[in-house]
Formats: sequence, C-alpha cells, structure tokens
Amino acid sequence: MRRVLLTLFIALSPAPRRTLATVIFWSGFYALGALVMLLTLRSFGEVSPVAILLQSSIAIWGLTVVLRLLRLTAAYLIAGTWILILGLPLTFQVIRRIHHWITIGMDSADGSGSPMAFLFGFIIEWIVYVSLCFMLGVLVVFRPWRNVESTTKKITQSAVTFFQQ
Repeated sequence: MRRVLLTLFIALSPAPRRTLATVIFWSGFYALGALVMLLTLRSFGEVSPVAILLQSSIAIWGLTVVLRLLRLTAAYLIAGTWILILGLPLTFQVIRRIHHWITIGMDSADGSGSPMAFLFGFIIEWIVYVSLCFMLGVLVVFRPWRNVESTTKKITQSAVTFFQQ
C-alpha cells in the first residue's frame, strides 16, 4: 500500500518548474486580483481612502502580473507587498467587527442595524482575510522563488522516507 501511495505521490508531484506552492500562490493572487478589480469598478472617480487604496492596489497587481510574465523573482516581493497593502486595513476591519460583535452584538441598541447584513459582511471579509493570510503564509513558509528543482527534490525525498517507515 505504501509503495502505491509513494508511486502516486511521485507521479502526481508537480513538474520541476511549477511547485504546488507556486501554483497555489499565483492562482490565489489572480483570483483576489479579479475580486479587487470588481470592487474597484464601483469606486472610479471617488476620492476616498478606500478608493485610493483599491485603485493603487490594482496598479501594483498589474505590475506584478507583468513581472510574473517576464519571469522575474521581484514579482514575489511585489506580490507580498500587495497582499500586505490589502491585508493591513482588512485586519483592522476584522478586529473592529469582532470587537463590535463581542461588545454590542450583531444588532445595535437602537435597532438601526441589520444582523443579516452584519453577518454577510463579516463572512465575506473573513473569506478574503483568510485567503490573504493563507497566501502570505505560502509566500513566507514555502518561499517559491527559491531554486525549484532542489525544493521538489527535498519534498520527494521526505515523502520517500515517510512512506518507507
């Protein structure tokens, strides 16, 4: 059974040029970029901090895509910066929502808020926030810009030793 699992792992392991961490990171990066673009469409022409943040993040996202197409490792650095630019304000918003939920609840005392709208906004923010944290974690832990062949070789060797035990 272990030999079958080992054979499947080696057969399904990514090609030397594309590790699983790289595929996960860039797929999430493109998906979140598309989401930010959809959110930015509504804010064109506005001069608010959120609109400026969204519009500048689209410019950074576009620069990162161009650098990625040119296969430059600086794309990872700029992508990490993009994640931080989006993640820091979202972190404060998530903390504010949790604090509001703990102290006041989903509905305010005067009854002006909607618990369903609060919950819906909270869930959407958490989906984006967890995605950003996961992408940043992949970027920090797996460091996909390193030598990909050695990383794939290390993963394969660790799998071989795990399945041989």
